[in-house]
Amino acid sequence: MNISNPFEWKYYKYLVIIPVLAIIFSLFFLVPNIPQGIDLKGGLLLTVYSNEAVDSQALKEALASYSDVEVRAFSNAIGHGVEVELPVDAGLQAAEEELSVLHDLDADLSRAEVALSYYQQAEGEDAIALPGAQANVTRLTSEVLASARFVIEKSGGVLATSAPHEAAVDADEAFDEAKSSYRSNLIASVAGVVPVDSYSFKEIGASLSRVFFSKVQEVLLWSFVLSTIVVFFIFRSLVPSLAVIFAAVADIVITAGLMSVLNIPLSLASVAALLMLIGFSLDTDALLTVRVYKRSEGTVRERAFDALKTAVMMNGLVMASFGVLAIVALYLQIPTYYQIGVVAFVGSIVDFVATWTFNAGIILWDADRRGLK
Repeated sequence: MNISNPFEWKYYKYLVIIPVLAIIFSLFFLVPNIPQGIDLKGGLLLTVYSNEAVDSQALKEALASYSDVEVRAFSNAIGHGVEVELPVDAGLQAAEEELSVLHDLDADLSRAEVALSYYQQAEGEDAIALPGAQANVTRLTSEVLASARFVIEKSGGVLATSAPHEAAVDADEAFDEAKSSYRSNLIASVAGVVPVDSYSFKEIGASLSRVFFSKVQEVLLWSFVLSTIVVFFIFRSLVPSLAVIFAAVADIVITAGLMSVLNIPLSLASVAALLMLIGFSLDTDALLTVRVYKRSEGTVRERAFDALKTAVMMNGLVMASFGVLAIVALYLQIPTYYQIGVVAFVGSIVDFVATWTFNAGIILWDADRRGLK
């Protein structure tokens, strides 16, 4: 089939407006509404498998005592089931954060007690430090007891000892019991509506989710910085380098906006797929740029069209492979693979549009400006 060369169109360069408007629209209207997975926002995810179809509305009503609960029923080749997602319990979250402080205080107290024992047996100048060591032990004892009391009360108990190390142990046990009780009550509430064959919990604390979110931002930033350096080093020219980086930004921003439309959460899995889009973008942009600037056969527009033919095959294979992954993962109810498949599939479409409208328009304009043949 003979397809005409779209780059021969006189006003082709004006197509650069399409991805620019898409980026602006995504940044202001879509990206702020992307749902976050529990990897990045923290929370508790209960997955229940059952031999019967699940009435999600009835289950949500049974869990009305839990705030901001989300219920997602599913059916696949394995059977039926439901996902119940809840935010981190405020009391348990506060207890968990304080528990890490308590562990540090308890360790400091143990070291202070060892130092006090040494100074109690010391003579001469070393004995002068005894009052300070005693004061340090007294202060740390008070702090350990206060911290243990906080953890135990948040866990629904009462501090029953004045021995600091014993209080720290009691706080650990009280937190574990409260956490286990919270999960047991939750699964009991679900079992009242859904026949439970098996179940699993996935929990990400608020502090860990903050670490994940911070690392995601760092990885995205460094990906763009290093990509910019590599691209500029290869092409040694500002215009093609900026065009390549713009396409990578367009891939991430527009795909993220479409994630909001498709209700795909921002999670570690979807972020990994977004990072893959940077690699897709660099591949197709490098293909276009090298063909136009480094080759000499035919005209500039013929070389760009030749690169487009190759890119159609590249993007088609990516879309096919990740599309199959998304369909299979949806059927088998594997959220991680589903998110990767959908994001990569949508991102490959976005990459194709961004590369062959914006990048091609900028590259051809620059080639004409330079007088390349």
